[in-house]
Amino acid sequence: LTFLEEMNRVAVHAKIQLGDFAIPKPANTSFIAAFNQGNIPTYHVLGNHDLDEGYSKGQAIQAFGMPSAYYAEVIQGVRILVLDGNDSGSPTTKGGYASYIGKEQQDWLNQQLEDSKEPVIVISHQPIAGIYTIDNAVEIQNLLSVHASKIILAINGHAHVDQLIQVAGVTYLHLNSASYYWVGEKHKHYSMDAATHSKFPDLSLTCPYEEVLFGILSLDKKEGRLTLSGTTSRWIGPSPLELAYEI
Repeated sequence: LTFLEEMNRVAVHAKIQLGDFAIPKPANTSFIAAFNQGNIPTYHVLGNHDLDEGYSKGQAIQAFGMPSAYYAEVIQGVRILVLDGNDSGSPTTKGGYASYIGKEQQDWLNQQLEDSKEPVIVISHQPIAGIYTIDNAVEIQNLLSVHASKIILAINGHAHVDQLIQVAGVTYLHLNSASYYWVGEKHKHYSMDAATHSKFPDLSLTCPYEEVLFGILSLDKKEGRLTLSGTTSRWIGPSPLELAYEI
């Protein structure tokens, strides 16, 4: 509950999770409800792993309480555009998880940006720039760059790294995972006791953090200042670097 307690203490205007949050199955109902509880408005982004085990977008949308797979909200005078990077139809797909923003969603995004009277923050699960980007990253970068003067920031999850880059006047921020970095079968190892690993088999394919990672984004529109404060943590067991993991 560390994240929820801190959000209540700071009295933020909104809580946003960046995807890969919870498979929408009955076992995760209480976890989802805990995130959504309280008086602070809550917003969700669809991650690719939220659709694991055969669950559909519709089931995840309903379980999380989202209005739709992609949507707009105005929070304290800032327009938040939440995107869905799980569209099918990519002409360059290599198989596996969908990682694409289709034409219908692009048209919606462009219209939102054209119509917005407010400054904009774009939020997605899959990166639009940097590492591990969507299949049509350049296409979406070009769309956003046309409206760069309105866009404060584009934020994503997915890659489990911290990265800050600028492309054609738009600043892109990768936020780290809350709990772990995935290293896969090649770097399988035990970082906790055998009972814990038995209960959570995929844990051995990750490097977990001791503390929950999260960020708090503050915007002073009068001063034109954006501030990101965050938490720090330590690895439980060896780090990806110590395991010779390479991105």
